[in-house]
Amino acid sequence: MDGQQLIKGFSRLSREEKVKWLSAYLEEDALADFLAAFRMDDAQLQDTFEGFSENTLSNFHLPWGIVPNVLIDGKLFHVPVVIEESSVVAAASKAASFWAQRGGFKTLQLSTHKKGQLHFLFYGNPDLLKENTNEIYSHLAQGIGHLTRNMEQRGGGVISLELKQVEGLPAHYYQLELLADTRDSMGANFINS
Repeated sequence: MDGQQLIKGFSRLSREEKVKWLSAYLEEDALADFLAAFRMDDAQLQDTFEGFSENTLSNFHLPWGIVPNVLIDGKLFHVPVVIEESSVVAAASKAASFWAQRGGFKTLQLSTHKKGQLHFLFYGNPDLLKENTNEIYSHLAQGIGHLTRNMEQRGGGVISLELKQVEGLPAHYYQLELLADTRDSMGANFINS
């Protein structure tokens, strides 16, 4: 959730006041979905949740609350959390407020390059394997084209493939290492695929 101003004393607001405050940041349908787990016919259950967590607005088999005032790269967020440990919510809320008043958190992207390895056993002629690495790379690149298409459209894709024998392992044990530029994607699904 994106908010525009810091809120002080969020934990001291009543549930109704918290919901009213939250309604300024969520569309009506989204707010209804967020609060759907709260059953008006079971206020005692909600009271129980509120008794052992902080900033609780609803529940999700565990208390569902808010860590307000998380300022990241100049944009203010109020983050939903589901956890039973009130001290975690209280500490996160206090830390978020502390850092928001001091410029917030800053992100820095160091690289969009990700590595993946395919480990395999090859009992054939190792010289033949090494002599045909370009053909193997070409075949592999064609085989993963459907996985790299979107990355390539964003300016990324496979940067390199390298056949390695890892020292200390049996001579027939190989590793094919792939380096990819995943751009604005984490790349885990791509690497695993």
